[in-house]
Amino acid sequence: MNEHYNVHIKKISKFKNFHDTCSIITIELTVDLTAGVLCNCNDLVLIVIPTDFCGTPNVTVNPNETQSIQTLPTFPNFYPPNMKCYWYITASEGNIITIMFKYFDVTTARDYLYIGYGHIISSNTTVIRVTGSSKPNSVIIDSATAWLYFSGPSGFWWGFVLSLTADYQSG
Repeated sequence: MNEHYNVHIKKISKFKNFHDTCSIITIELTVDLTAGVLCNCNDLVLIVIPTDFCGTPNVTVNPNETQSIQTLPTFPNFYPPNMKCYWYITASEGNIITIMFKYFDVTTARDYLYIGYGHIISSNTTVIRVTGSSKPNSVIIDSATAWLYFSGPSGFWWGFVLSLTADYQSG
């Protein structure tokens, strides 16, 4: 599966200090996503990850069904720097949405996952903002619509995996 993407290439020196950046450049490249691209030559590591792929932004959750969202389809590989992704979640009218954290590890105090209700991403509709490597508690959105927005300027961290369910809201 060859596809054309804009990608970041990050040069990392010394494995002992893996998250320190020597340089980051952005190029256009055609990559085979099924094979992945990784070059390891002495102390030079080049990792190529699509920067503009966050999966389907519109996610429908049906009752008795679980949907999954993760930072990249290639998880558990690192997400690229300057990653910005959003997802709009819709359940049937009268349902509430539960967001469960299966895995969560993003750069503390730089990269955040914001979760809110409705389909307008705004500080007025934000329910929670999470960062760090501790798995947060589940978040219940008392609405049939929700949004997720991930801002990852640091990049080259593990990311997250979420499960979404819809349950009927009783009276």
